[in-house]
Amino acid sequence: MNLRMLGALVMALAATIFSAGSAMAAVPTPNVTGPVPVTADSYPFLATDIDLSKYGYVEEEYFITGEAYGYDTSVPYTSDAPRITTGPDPHLDGKYPFKTRMVVRRPANPADANGKAIAEWNNVTAFQDIEFNWLGDPHYMLKHGYTFVGVTAQIEGVNSLKTFDNTRYGDLTVNGNGAVPNGSLTDKDALSYDIFASALKAVQGDLSLIHI
Repeated sequence: MNLRMLGALVMALAATIFSAGSAMAAVPTPNVTGPVPVTADSYPFLATDIDLSKYGYVEEEYFITGEAYGYDTSVPYTSDAPRITTGPDPHLDGKYPFKTRMVVRRPANPADANGKAIAEWNNVTAFQDIEFNWLGDPHYMLKHGYTFVGVTAQIEGVNSLKTFDNTRYGDLTVNGNGAVPNGSLTDKDALSYDIFASALKAVQGDLSLIHI
C-alpha cells in the first residue's frame, strides 16, 4: 500500500471532526488499500481528462473499508443527529460494514505540495458522483500545489459506479450490504456521515503512512 504522499486534509469539516482527540477517537478507523490498478479497461470513474503530468500531478484511487454507525436524520437540523444504537454498549452495537472509494489527485513530488488539501463529499444529485469542487477550478489547485480527495459516500454514487464498472466496483457498499434502511435507520444514506468522517481519518490520522 503506497499512501505516503496523500495530503493531510485541511478543511472546515475536518477541523470540526478532529478538533479534539476524543472526537477523533470516536470516528471509525477504516482500512485503506491501493492505489487500485489502472488499465485500458479499468480506471476510476470521473478520471480527470486534464493532463496531470504537465502539472507534476498524479491521480490515484483507493478503497476504504470499515464499520460505520447509522445516524437518525429525522431529528431537527438544530439538533445533533444521534447514532442509532439498540444495545447497552453503544460502542459494540449499531455498526454496519462499508466499502467505498476515494480518488486522490496530488503532486507527484511531496516537495511541490502546499501542505493543504480539499476533501469533497461527491455530489449525487444527478444520480452519480460529481466533483463540483474539482470542476469549479481544477487549474487553480494544480498550479498551487493542493491535494484533492473525492469521496463516494452515498448509495446513488455507489450504484452508478457499479453500472460503470461492476468488476472494479461490484463489492462497494455504503448501506451495510443492503441492511440499511432498517428499523430506526430510515435514511438510505444513514451511514454516509461516518463513512466520510472515516475517509478523513484515513488521510489525516496515520501520519507514518500519509503525509505531504
